[in-house]
Amino acid sequence: MLLDRHRISRLIALSAMESSSKGPERQLHEDEVKLFLKAAYDDATDSARAAFMEQVEASPASEWPWSAVRAMASRGGGGGGGGGGGGVGFGGLVLALPKLTFRATPAALHLLRGQAESADADPGDRLPERGSAAGAPWEPLHLALDNWNTQAIAPWIGPQGWSQPGIPPIPANMDIDPVDDAAMSGAPADSNGEAPAEPKGQVPGRAPTNGDQGDLPAPSPEAASVGFNWRHPVVVAAGTALVVGVGAVVLVRSSQERNRRMISERLTAREGETT
Repeated sequence: MLLDRHRISRLIALSAMESSSKGPERQLHEDEVKLFLKAAYDDATDSARAAFMEQVEASPASEWPWSAVRAMASRGGGGGGGGGGGGVGFGGLVLALPKLTFRATPAALHLLRGQAESADADPGDRLPERGSAAGAPWEPLHLALDNWNTQAIAPWIGPQGWSQPGIPPIPANMDIDPVDDAAMSGAPADSNGEAPAEPKGQVPGRAPTNGDQGDLPAPSPEAASVGFNWRHPVVVAAGTALVVGVGAVVLVRSSQERNRRMISERLTAREGETT
């Protein structure tokens, strides 16, 4: 349903003005009330217009247009004397009864609560239908309107639309942007605001490719902090090669020394044979 919150606010103000303004001030704002009623009447349904006219015609024509925004009505009362109405007689004695004033909903409220549907209406003025499951949280607002409890109505009027007190409304035209994975990853953005693409062939989480070392994992924080990791496969391989190399040198030197002794022994024996 449509319920123009701005017009409800205006009706509250005009209703308060009707009960407090007098004389020139009242005449000054009379045209303002007429314009308000004209706009609300044009936007209302036929049934709402009929209910409005029925309540307005119950008041004297001289009280128009203020009678359409009046929130207080009088009942009973009247002066004493004679057989005039409004008094109670007891054996020829007539007692005057005071007029009783009670709160009533302004006639103009029929027009606002009966606003016709419109495609270009403000989405903030839409409410779930009363009596529906979705409309249950809004029942206190409808009850406040039924009793014209302006103090209870005011907290429901928000700058962007009707809202339950304490719960800010979500704008109807608000678009929620999808999560930007590049922005959430912490990667630096390029000049177009996009994260740079991973180099071709590079595995996420690994160090950048560099020749044949592209498949090597990125150094762990522990290794980086120490500066040297003796468990690294490259280090192990290098150590093995070093050990093998040293062993080979020792073997070669031992073999050469043995060969020299053999040659020396043979030469000595040869010399002995010749002598």
